Amino acid sequence: AIDGSGNLYVANLFGTNVAKISSSGGAATTFGTLPTGASAQGIAVDASGNVFVGTAQGAIYRFNSNGVRNSTPLVSGYAGGISALAFNGSGQLFFAANPDAVTGNNRIYRISPNDSSPSASVFAGPFGVGGLAFDSTGNLFATDLSADSRQNTVFKISPDGATITTLASGLAQPRGIAIQPSNAPATPPIVTTPPQSQAATVGSAVTFTVDAAGTTPFSYQWQKGGSAISGATNPTLTLSSVQT
Repeated sequence: AIDGSGNLYVANLFGTNVAKISSSGGAATTFGTLPTGASAQGIAVDASGNVFVGTAQGAIYRFNSNGVRNSTPLVSGYAGGISALAFNGSGQLFFAANPDAVTGNNRIYRISPNDSSPSASVFAGPFGVGGLAFDSTGNLFATDLSADSRQNTVFKISPDGATITTLASGLAQPRGIAIQPSNAPATPPIVTTPPQSQAATVGSAVTFTVDAAGTTPFSYQWQKGGSAISGATNPTLTLSSVQT
């Protein structure tokens, strides 16, 4: 899952840590930790940077943007596990969960995490959902991998849940699904961390860096005195020999 700043979050099936990979790349770091014995199966990020992780043990845990986990799960008790999560444009969380451990079919539920007393309700199903994703108009796309009438298909559910359309069939246990970014509304770029003033001695090197958020890709142009610096088109600017 990716947040609004382009940071990537990864939940591990074999392990309780939730990893974070910076938008600028580099090694994965530990963002947060699930309770002992929990196994992650799905992850999603809301517009405020809160991270939600669904587990094979049938619970969803919420982490704030600093990686602090709520003491109690958002939902729990889905004995067959929670396999996928996705947010719509209104901030509602949709998740695929099996209410029991006997049948192979699950249902798609929805919940408003920021309500004073959040409560999940069935949106559609039963299916055998492996992955969920929304487009910019509120249509929900899902993969089905169980032995039901939609086995090995990709299907689309209208925003009101009333119309279900099969888009592809004959797949082999489809799971993850994503919408091409160009189908989503663009977010205007903003500078999240501006360049910082620095003191340096004459002849020494100095480096300036800027961080931005929004819909990628970004373009950069450093300036001096209102004029563009030739070739300075990266988020980092290094001056090899400072002059007065």
